[in-house]
Amino acid sequence: MFDSAIHIKATLQEIKESTLPSLRTVITEDDMSRFNVGFDHFAKFIQTVKTAKIIQNVIMLYEKNAFAELEQWKKETFPENERDIPILFNTGNDDKLRLFENKEKLDHLQKHEDFVSFPWSVISYYDLIKKKGFYTRDVGYQAGIVSKIFKDKFSDRKKDSFALEKDFRFVYECIDATPPYDSWEDIDIRRKNFKEYFLNNFEAGASYLYLE
Repeated sequence: MFDSAIHIKATLQEIKESTLPSLRTVITEDDMSRFNVGFDHFAKFIQTVKTAKIIQNVIMLYEKNAFAELEQWKKETFPENERDIPILFNTGNDDKLRLFENKEKLDHLQKHEDFVSFPWSVISYYDLIKKKGFYTRDVGYQAGIVSKIFKDKFSDRKKDSFALEKDFRFVYECIDATPPYDSWEDIDIRRKNFKEYFLNNFEAGASYLYLE
């Protein structure tokens, strides 16, 4: 369930990364099913961009007793057609991974390791390709959005990116306490943060909310 928001803006400037371009730094037309607007909404920023084409994912599992947790995480993280990911148990050396790379002919590809704070990690093997799309940059972050109306409106995880000004104003109204820990002072700080970095910084045709 979503409980935080990131204010992201389309930009003409490529975000230089040394590893896999992330979900939030490059958007192509293929990604627009996650949005509540069409591709042309960002027309001023559409250009030829470099994006990652994932050839293969593999999961390195570090704790065998975390397998059930891993399976649940896969359901929450990957679309149903992308969950069939090979799992290798990490034994403290790279032999299994090297054998897997040789067998699947992945040696020539670039690779990126992610989710390393879990009892597992995901290694992605990819090529960089060119597509029509736009680059993005993060300009604001807000956690602690837990009101019932927020959960009801955004319960469908098929869409996680919302680009209309009314979406920003709706989320602002949803900022609430996280009982029993937060004071009214905490809530006021959240509201001031959201107003400064989201509402007052909204740019039509560039801004969108990414929920997570």
